[in-house]
Amino acid sequence: MSWIPFLRIFWLFLSLGFLLWVSFWLVVPALTGLPWVPSRLERVEKALRMADLQRDELLVDLGSGDGRVLLLAARVFGARGRGVEISPLLAAWTNWQARRRGLTGRVHASTGNFYHADLQDADVVYLYATARQVQRLAADLPQRLSAGTRLVCVSAPVEGWKPIAADTHALIFVYAMPPQPGGLEAWLLDNVPGGPPAVCELPASEEPPA
Repeated sequence: MSWIPFLRIFWLFLSLGFLLWVSFWLVVPALTGLPWVPSRLERVEKALRMADLQRDELLVDLGSGDGRVLLLAARVFGARGRGVEISPLLAAWTNWQARRRGLTGRVHASTGNFYHADLQDADVVYLYATARQVQRLAADLPQRLSAGTRLVCVSAPVEGWKPIAADTHALIFVYAMPPQPGGLEAWLLDNVPGGPPAVCELPASEEPPA
């Protein structure tokens, strides 16, 4: 009996599985939101330190990708992490990594659209997105976040909001709820001797840098 038909079926299923993997990992996030662009762990840790993330606080990562922000928050800061991720495969990967590292009770990612995520119990919200995504999400964040909650925007500031901390080189901007008016320029006037330097903002159509 020839094995050729069985080999053909095997390769067909293997090819279909690969296409399904690519769709859930890359294509679905790209079409429904932002494509997955992983951040450097050094940048993530700096952002969380700027937000003054404390032990047992809840960090919500909007667009959590492979879960690296959540895992670092739990391992380094002792925080709890909850991720909202559009890709089911990336959310499953995060939860598998949490189990493998013994962090099942502290880190969990679920599949969903971060525009509709429940944020009422968040202490810190982490957002790594383009300027357009940041502005769209920020439109109703003051109503969705409790007073005192910190918002960390990586790659783009929120127009019209004055951050409580900022790094214009690493493009990390931290806000406290309710947000202070004034924009990034107001923060620069208070913190940069001689007035604000020229700030290069990310065009709304571009993907954020890693």
